[in-house]
Amino acid sequence: MIFTDLDFRDYYHCYAVFEADALTERLDGTVRIGIDDCFVLCSSYVAKNGQLTFNALSVGRSWEKCDRGLARKKMLGSYLPDELENINVRLIRPDERMIAKNQKWIEHMESLTDPDLMETRMDARLDNVRDNCWPDHVKVGILMENGIHEYEMRILRFNGPFVEGRLIDLKKNEGSLRDDELVRALPYMISGEYRLLAVFVGDHLTNEQKTRYQQLIAEGSKAGFGFSVPGSMRS
Repeated sequence: MIFTDLDFRDYYHCYAVFEADALTERLDGTVRIGIDDCFVLCSSYVAKNGQLTFNALSVGRSWEKCDRGLARKKMLGSYLPDELENINVRLIRPDERMIAKNQKWIEHMESLTDPDLMETRMDARLDNVRDNCWPDHVKVGILMENGIHEYEMRILRFNGPFVEGRLIDLKKNEGSLRDDELVRALPYMISGEYRLLAVFVGDHLTNEQKTRYQQLIAEGSKAGFGFSVPGSMRS
């Protein structure tokens, strides 16, 4: 398969071997790269700036033999998603050496991440609406006069059945919508895929909206709908 066939939760914090070909040359200097070293073992994390990054643990000459540099404490280098999008990849089950090198390093790289935000990264229901390069950015549908339009939202947290975030990168002609407005959205399924639909938009709600918002949070916990119910996660 190629990288774009995978969802975020397929590879996030996991282990994958890429048939990277010439891209392995960039790692020369941290480890010796031979002419046949066309494969690279990577894991992935979200950098401080929010960008998905693939960290290279080792290189090799085949899918099965890709462990040169694994004994080094430091990573060999890194790649961004758009560099890997059309590259063949195989997900693998890591051995103890891979886990030992990768786990603490990723924990350090994401140590400043808000725990509420980290929780949202573990829910596969958001994978279909995530940006490929900025996984905390998702598409959210907002009901306008002429139908539902999708906009980009930066996720903040789950709150009861809602995922909450702020609108970003709006065009100038988006009516009353403004960048950085708070959005509270619920998941829904269409054609077998999850999407998001905004229920409340704006930092300041009317008294009626506040009451309805709190009611929905309470009902979500009681009845178990939306993000009140844990989604498909992987430990």
